[in-house]
Amino acid sequence: PNVPALQGTLQALAKHYPQAVFWPLQLSSHEDVVGKRQQVFEPLLAALRQSQAPLQLALTFTKALECLTHPEMRFSPELKSFKEALSASNPKEGKVRWARLWRKCVEVDKQIAGIVHVEFSQRLRQRLQEAKKKYGLTLTSEISEADLDLSKKRDGWVKLFQELAQLPATRYGQGNVKLEAFSPWLARFDARGSWLGSAEEQLEVLGQYKGTQRPDPRLHTRMMRCGPQVLIMASKQKPKRLIVMGSDEMEHWFLVKGGEDVRLDERVEQLFGVINSLLPSDAAVGLRVRTYAVVP
Repeated sequence: PNVPALQGTLQALAKHYPQAVFWPLQLSSHEDVVGKRQQVFEPLLAALRQSQAPLQLALTFTKALECLTHPEMRFSPELKSFKEALSASNPKEGKVRWARLWRKCVEVDKQIAGIVHVEFSQRLRQRLQEAKKKYGLTLTSEISEADLDLSKKRDGWVKLFQELAQLPATRYGQGNVKLEAFSPWLARFDARGSWLGSAEEQLEVLGQYKGTQRPDPRLHTRMMRCGPQVLIMASKQKPKRLIVMGSDEMEHWFLVKGGEDVRLDERVEQLFGVINSLLPSDAAVGLRVRTYAVVP
């Protein structure tokens, strides 16, 4: 967005194809990615707000998808980020990162986050409340500079970090689990009642913008509802297979991965697509690469 030559193109995309823009824009404009440079994205956000696209619904849908990540896996990077600011003796940044940790992992939104996150937040809150008696640390949503002073509180923080590393993992390891356990909002999501409204006001099934030809959003499949269960995959980050029921009456399977930057995956899939386009149309099936849509 700092490149003037791109401003007009990106704003035109936001105007005519808003749902091709606002998913990747959420990642590109996130404070963890751009820090204090978020204001450069304001023209794009303004263009999206002026469209009929369901921007607020998309933001809520994103928050609900984030809840498909196990809570301990959301907590770990937030704690690491706070520890880095604490070790750097940067109280201003430490306060910001602690507030973010508290917002994401302690004060969870029960309308969006399920029992898995609620139970974890309760265990975490209890440990933090006990820290005052055990280690002399007063830990609430706002943390004082006195508690960030390592010259006086180092031993307390070291012991607390050791204790937090032993927090019990979520009871769901792998296999099929009710979607409601991770996000009751996703489990209740049902757009079938809005089917008679404008198609522009409904969320499109992700992955329909290929970039190889001019899209026609009017023909795109819309999200109607989610399947009642998610499948927890047996890998380190425990990604979830989510089934979305589309307006085409088909099931659309998605693998939701948290704790990873999948932009590299997206670029690799795009490269595979280019490779396939270079092969002759009558090439053997085995010579083609199977590709998947990746939405960061």
